[in-house]
Amino acid sequence: MSNSDDRPIPPLRWYTSAFEQLQNEHPLPQPQSVREKTAFRFEKENIEAALLLKLARYISSLHAGQLLLAQGFLQELSTLQRTLDEIHEDILFLGMPFFGFSKTEDHQRYLQNFWANEPEFREFSGHQRNRWSIPRKTVRRYLSQVNPERATDHSAIAVSAYLSRLYSGYLHAAAPQLLELYDPKRRSFRLTGYPESSLLKDHRHDFDNQFFRGVLCVSFVARILSADQLAAEAYEVHNRLEKHFH
Repeated sequence: MSNSDDRPIPPLRWYTSAFEQLQNEHPLPQPQSVREKTAFRFEKENIEAALLLKLARYISSLHAGQLLLAQGFLQELSTLQRTLDEIHEDILFLGMPFFGFSKTEDHQRYLQNFWANEPEFREFSGHQRNRWSIPRKTVRRYLSQVNPERATDHSAIAVSAYLSRLYSGYLHAAAPQLLELYDPKRRSFRLTGYPESSLLKDHRHDFDNQFFRGVLCVSFVARILSADQLAAEAYEVHNRLEKHFH
């Protein structure tokens, strides 16, 4: 286990190894012809396969985030954090029906859009629309009702929305966030990384949360894919970490 501010966070190889175990228990993508080119697709485009893909991107992003943090690319790291937050929400949203919560039309609509190939330009230009038909607030509203009473937890929605707004300034390159690139000692903007930034410690501490959530994602997906030993291991790791993140 590695430590960041005395938090016993697993090393990246633990997440990679966990994913490899899940990957080995699931049918792999197969080559198919898509617009006269070879592409890889799952034969069964179901929730289990979607969760495996989401987890792959989550863990890949943890690796990318560490590289960005090491070089002081804090703007790019914060943009990545927004992506990780939404992937985490997506994993929970897609997986909750396996634990007795309702599977809604929104789940079906989400999966339909998730698996859709990109349209040809001519088709798109005649009927332009965004890929995702499920608003983020719909995902958060569903997750806010994941409790024994099935009652809406409005505070959970507010926290998720606040975090999204917090990172939105980095994602859309707003002035207050961009001005963090300015180094007063050099009297210039740092365009090739700013590892001496006074904000680095806060960003590192914040990014630790993604590793904690990553353990939860591994445990969650492992349970759904019936990888019971891995699920139990990840749950144990989660329990050791939990007191450091609340």
